[in-house]
Order: sequence, then C-alpha cells, then structure tokens
Amino acid sequence: MNQELEQFFTTFDQLHSRLKWNVPNKQVLMAVASSYAVSDKPFNLEQFIRIADLIKKRATLFSTMRSYSRFTAAAMLDIHFTEPEEKIENMFNLYDQLIRTSFGRGPYTYIAALTVLINSDDDQQEQTIIKKAQDMYEHMKSEHRFLTSKEDYPMATLLATVSEHEKSIQKSGYFYSNLRKNGFTFGNNLQFLSHILAMSKDENEDVLLDRTIQVYDRFHQNGFSTKLAYYAVMGLLALLPEDQYDMDDIKDMYTTLKNRKHFRWQNDFNVMLAVHFHVKSQLTHGDIVNTSLYTTMETIVQAQQAAMTAAVVAASAASANSGGGN
Repeated sequence: MNQELEQFFTTFDQLHSRLKWNVPNKQVLMAVASSYAVSDKPFNLEQFIRIADLIKKRATLFSTMRSYSRFTAAAMLDIHFTEPEEKIENMFNLYDQLIRTSFGRGPYTYIAALTVLINSDDDQQEQTIIKKAQDMYEHMKSEHRFLTSKEDYPMATLLATVSEHEKSIQKSGYFYSNLRKNGFTFGNNLQFLSHILAMSKDENEDVLLDRTIQVYDRFHQNGFSTKLAYYAVMGLLALLPEDQYDMDDIKDMYTTLKNRKHFRWQNDFNVMLAVHFHVKSQLTHGDIVNTSLYTTMETIVQAQQAAMTAAVVAASAASANSGGGN
C-alpha cells in the first residue's frame, strides 16, 4: 500500500476513535489526517489534542476557533513548528492584522494567517507578506470581481510568499483565458487552477497549458469525472513531468479509499486525496526530489491542502450555524 495512504488510514482511525462525537463531519478529520500524510511529521494524538485545546482556550466566545477550525489549525501548527504551542498567539495576532487590512472574519482568514506564519522568519517578513497578500487579493478582485471571495484569501496569501508574484499574476491570466478556450468552465475553480499553474518557475507556458489539457483528457479516459472540483488536482499533476504520474496508481488509491467504510460516500474528497498522496510519493521517491520543481510542488501541495481544509471547515461551520465569527 502507498505509504501516504497507509499513514492517512492510521491517523484517521486515531482521530475518529477520539473525536467522533465532537466532530461528526468526517471530512474535517479526513482533512486533518491527510495533512499529516503529505507531511513528514509523525502524528501524536495527545499532542494534537493539547494544541487544539489551547487554541480553543485562547479563542473568543464566538470565534470559529472554538469549533472545527481549531483542529485544522492545530494540525498546521504541529506539522510546521517544533514548538507549536508557542505559535498560537502569533496566529491570532496575524489574524487580527489581516482583518485590519480588509480581509473578512472566518476560517479562510485563519488559514491565511497560518500561511503567513509558516512562510515568515521575522516580523518584517510577516508585514511584507500581509501587504502583498492584500494587493494580490485586490488584483484578483479587479480581474474577476464576481468570482473572488473569502475562499481566495489562502491562495492570495500563498502567492504573496512567492518572490516573483507580479509575474505570476500575468501568467495566471494567460492560463485562465486559454484554458477557457479549451473547454474548461468559467469560475472560481478555474481561477484557482490558473494560479497553481502560474507558480511554476521553469516550464514553458504553452507546454504547461498542453499538459493540463492532457491531464483533463486522461481523467475522462480513466473514468473520473472532469468536474470543477478536480481542476486544482489536475493542475498539480500537470506540473509533474509527463512520465512522472501514473493514473492507474491514482485510480487504485481512489478505489481503496472508496472501499473503506468511513470514506464510501466521499467521492470528490477521495479523488483529491488520491492525487495528493500520489504526488507526495513522487516528490519523495521520484526523480524530481533534487530539482527546483520539488520546492514549487511542495508549496502547491500546501496550498491545496489549505484550500481543501478551509472549504471543509467553512462548510461545517455553516452547517453548525456557527456563522462568520471571529
């Protein structure tokens, strides 16, 4: 069995056994477990629970961090920092700073705050990323006014960490317009895909465009839907060299996930997880581990994990009627 998939099952089982009555939405636990599976951080249940409890204790009464968001935040802090408890206050401070720049309240802004924290070495770098994130988000709104929303906060923030983010804006426009011409559907998912492709530093844009279309076709040929929800993972596969991804392996992992009791009705999530685990395996064991593409792919996997996590948490919060609190 794929190493990442095996770790995912082990981590999910621990989480579900401990939290099934606190977190009835299995997708939240799936998102947390998948975050550990695509990282190099071993999962420690007691440490994870302790971090989540500290986050809840620090949060204000109506904060989304008193609900499911605290679990995804705990995972991100635990994965990226050796002393995650010490970073909790930083996360809340960065959240407040992003609110003051015009970001709205809610789980997407917490993911953005964590993105700033993870990608910064000092206060000055944090301020630089926050300013660039605001500029990036405003540019996204100016280009696609009716598509851009709070869901784009994490991607805008991640793009702000890229040194050539102005160039990536131009490239994303190229991919967006040309993918539309080739049958991709207008919308926020296409915008997200375009930003993922734009983060590639070395690939020729025409070549990358052709590879994305080929991946789209291979999804269809292998019996997967080509629905909008899969655009982001299509972009992830398109960034790999053509001989570096295996649709049969992805299909096998998808089938394995689908045949497990807890994941039987999570089709979209299963497809995205299968791609993430396959890509992580390629990054770890493939020929690209010592190339510049490795860093770019690691960053993009982080972006997709953050976006997927934020979407799950936001949907769960709305379902639980916890609203857009602090």
